[in-house]
Amino acid sequence: MPAEVTSIRDGECTIIVDTKHWPVVFATWFGEPTEGAVMRYFAANEALFNRARKERTRFVLVTDAAFTQRPSPKVRKLIAQQTNVQPADSQELAVGSIIIVESALIRGVVTALTWILPRLKDSRIVGGVDEAIDVALRILDDQRLARPVSLSAKTYKRPAA
Repeated sequence: MPAEVTSIRDGECTIIVDTKHWPVVFATWFGEPTEGAVMRYFAANEALFNRARKERTRFVLVTDAAFTQRPSPKVRKLIAQQTNVQPADSQELAVGSIIIVESALIRGVVTALTWILPRLKDSRIVGGVDEAIDVALRILDDQRLARPVSLSAKTYKRPAA
């Protein structure tokens, strides 16, 4: 059984990847993203793709950017590069991408990334965790994937850095 929570820490950046509610995966970002954290995050994503392949299923990724800070241009470029080299079947395996953005500054960064990353064009940007969970559950329903019984907007607790 894969670990349910992976904590990635590098400098002032922490990323918590939580699979407790599989097939809904939460990636919560804290602080200013660093190159090291981004590289480790994409390595963790590979484990998600491998799990989906092994279990012959698909998943929804909820990226919670409510607690993150604006990444440097170098880190934004690295995110773009790492997104572009994801496996060919990554979009097939990750049937939904939802990004929680509560800050206008981060919304601008995410919007800019969607312009340069065709893979992000289908990501749904939402203003809060409740909306993200509602959208994730609708995506599962639309894809005829089982909902995680443990996930609801009322019971979900965001992790702490």
